Amino acid sequence: SYWHTHKGCFDQSGVFVIPHGKAYTDFCLSESGHIISFHGSSIFNKDNELLHELLGTHHSLYMHIERIHHKNICNDLVKKIPGTVALITDIGNEMYAHWMMKTLAKLALLEQANITYDLLYILHNKPYMKETLQLLGIDSSKIIEPYNDYECIQADTLIVPSIPAKVIPMQNEHHYANAHIMTLYAPPWHLTWLRNKMLPLIDTLHNNSKFYPKVFLSRKDAVRKIINEDEVFAYFEQKGFKKYTLTNLSLLEQIQLFNQATHIVGTHGSNMTNIIFCK
Repeated sequence: SYWHTHKGCFDQSGVFVIPHGKAYTDFCLSESGHIISFHGSSIFNKDNELLHELLGTHHSLYMHIERIHHKNICNDLVKKIPGTVALITDIGNEMYAHWMMKTLAKLALLEQANITYDLLYILHNKPYMKETLQLLGIDSSKIIEPYNDYECIQADTLIVPSIPAKVIPMQNEHHYANAHIMTLYAPPWHLTWLRNKMLPLIDTLHNNSKFYPKVFLSRKDAVRKIINEDEVFAYFEQKGFKKYTLTNLSLLEQIQLFNQATHIVGTHGSNMTNIIFCK
């Protein structure tokens, strides 16, 4: 039952309202200033007490709580923001799968609870992020990105949805990376929300090109590549498959590609996230 996808995976979801709440975001930057990895946000109440309920499954693996707590109580680091700020950052949400499964699920919670906000505290540095939020009708002028001057913020009211998607804890330290990637589950209500939001939008695409129903997903632009991809694809090409590189497609085109497919061949990775939209 430990690995069973339908038993014991999901905690109750909800939205926390924290008066004068603080958030500190931890991330790693490259020498050129680009985000390499995003470790999520630690949430504190007005008394600088860390709210452990909002840390997330793997928070302790990535963040040094004492160092973060020390930073948070330094008043010169905190940027005070008037009004209501909704925080939906999370560990790993710079990766497409985590963005779709975890970050957007928090947006869904806000919508379902009919909660309004003045500003949205969210990572917004990749094209698919910008496209997704635009498709969902999020006003870009309301977005605060969690770095530079906004590494640590304190809002009049901080709104923090819980983490609906579940990462099953690792069974041993030697396999934590695979456990983190391979056991990310999203609740059915969120998958339904995503489909209801995104699938009607593919009708707005005005391209005459028809995607092949048999899809082979290339990994040539990915970190984890298929060493003999050309050889493998040559086999599937004879079966009527066409090769697609998802980074060459817009988000809506990717959704359309998966939705009309009858067969999809590929290896494990974020490129498989869009099976959410398959028929």
